[in-house]
Amino acid sequence: MAEDQGRWVLTRDIGFINSRYTDLVYWVRADDRKLQAEEVIQAFKLDLARQSLLSRCAKCNGSFLPDPVGPADVESLQVPEGVLLRQKEFWVCAKCRSVYWKGSQYEAAISRLTQMTTRLSLNSC
Repeated sequence: MAEDQGRWVLTRDIGFINSRYTDLVYWVRADDRKLQAEEVIQAFKLDLARQSLLSRCAKCNGSFLPDPVGPADVESLQVPEGVLLRQKEFWVCAKCRSVYWKGSQYEAAISRLTQMTTRLSLNSC
């Protein structure tokens, strides 16, 4: 399936690699999740522009609807009531209908990714 879509399989499982299910496989050597992310970014020479960070659904990798929606549009999609009261904009995955908003987890993730890209940029100089 990954090969049909031109996608790479990332794995730490040597058995999977040796099974030769696909030629599009990359063996991730690092154990730590942060180091794994940095390794993959460097190995595939990914250009992580800030506007592309967190731009896909974390559950299914789908795209978001083109425009954010308001609280009334996501009431039926299992968004906590407190979030509906505090947030004005929500992003909905077009594929699985998962809902996202710019809360504390978003800010923390952007901060971590920005730090990582800055560190990688400095390392490549």
